[in-house]
Amino acid sequence: MGALAPALLTTGLTAATSMAQNSQALRQMEAQDALEEQQRAESNALQKAQIDADARTAEADRRRALRSAVARQNARTGASGIVSGDGSSEAVILGLFNESEEEAKQRKESDALRKAALDQDLEQHQSLNLLQREQFAEQQNTKNALGAFSSLF
Repeated sequence: MGALAPALLTTGLTAATSMAQNSQALRQMEAQDALEEQQRAESNALQKAQIDADARTAEADRRRALRSAVARQNARTGASGIVSGDGSSEAVILGLFNESEEEAKQRKESDALRKAALDQDLEQHQSLNLLQREQFAEQQNTKNALGAFSSLF
């Protein structure tokens, strides 16, 4: 029984040291993951800001093009002797407006999908990091338990 006590003490110290090292490694992994998530979130915010800036530019371009198209159409109808308040010229202008609005709607939907994809990518990385930390901790717990058990024999 006297020889068993030093072996148990050594096993306990080894296990405690190993657990401390594993805990430190896990903390380092968590810190690295937090930094990566922060960087990814900042990158996503910049990309979303760029999407918004591009959308504002595209909207200004769309409005400018629509005004130009309406002016051209009015000039054409005036040159051909059609009164600008005539139903046919109004129908053409309304068609131009509807086409422009449909383009704007499609762009907004596309921008929303791009932003949602950025958010989903961030969430997937966060879930993956959590899973990897949990797997690491579980592997270390198993390793420690096996090490403690095998050192008894």
